[in-house]
Amino acid sequence: MEDLQYYIDDPFTFSGKQDLFSEAKVVFFGVPLDVTASFKKGTHQGPNAIREASKEIESYNQMTERDPVEETKIHDLGNLWITPGNLKETLDRIKGFTSKLLAKNKIPFMLGGEHTSSLPVIKALHEKHPDLVVVHFDAHADLKDEYKGDKTMHASFMRRVLEFLPKDQLMQIGVRSLDTEENEFIKSNDINTFFIDVAKQTDLDTLLDEVKRDVEGFTQNKPTYITFDIDCLDASIAPGTGTPEPNGLTYNQAAGLIKSIRGNVVGCDMMEVCRDKEMLTPTVATKLIFKMLELIK
Repeated sequence: MEDLQYYIDDPFTFSGKQDLFSEAKVVFFGVPLDVTASFKKGTHQGPNAIREASKEIESYNQMTERDPVEETKIHDLGNLWITPGNLKETLDRIKGFTSKLLAKNKIPFMLGGEHTSSLPVIKALHEKHPDLVVVHFDAHADLKDEYKGDKTMHASFMRRVLEFLPKDQLMQIGVRSLDTEENEFIKSNDINTFFIDVAKQTDLDTLLDEVKRDVEGFTQNKPTYITFDIDCLDASIAPGTGTPEPNGLTYNQAAGLIKSIRGNVVGCDMMEVCRDKEMLTPTVATKLIFKMLELIK
């Protein structure tokens, strides 16, 4: 573990649990990056807000009679250092750190922080697993080629991912805010995208069942990365985020979609969380993290 330490700031622990690093299957780390935000600032507080909430919430699931925190060996390494004014150096650091975790056969679980940080994690995982599939929960497609002249930022990171990840290895869920260029890109490249606002104009429950079956087939027996932007949820239950959007998924809908993932989960993240007044958003994020941990075998 010594070769990882120079990346890390003072440690905080998820759920108040800290198994030995050598025994841990899942390794949490925070990336308090908040430099390309185009609306609300505050996602740099996300990693520690999630940790704070996680210490106050029971992780036992009555439906499955499982406690994913107790069942899973986890270790939290704290927050990665952010290099002020140098996004490339920070992203390179995240990729190098993730690659070191993978070399030690750990499953990375990133807490964020703006969504740009997912780019280097997915790249490191794709280098290890060329058949990696990515399940992307988000209110936004994040497929802009550039935004205000910037090609690497939270609104374009998935476009950069698709420069190395085959387009049929991406599924997007919950999208309801995008521009004309992104919509054309999705159509012309046949990106598997579930538009929640369109779905709500039809029989939503039936369509959600179809999406769950699609998720099952898409992830079946494949190395799977789950990247979850909290703004995928409706703003009424997740107001603490960089770009909140109405008309989103409910907690139960999101939890059910996560549960439908059938792949070998090789990494996860929970991104774009801000500390809100009532700590509602970090609390909801924590509960969904518990759902993701239940998938890890």
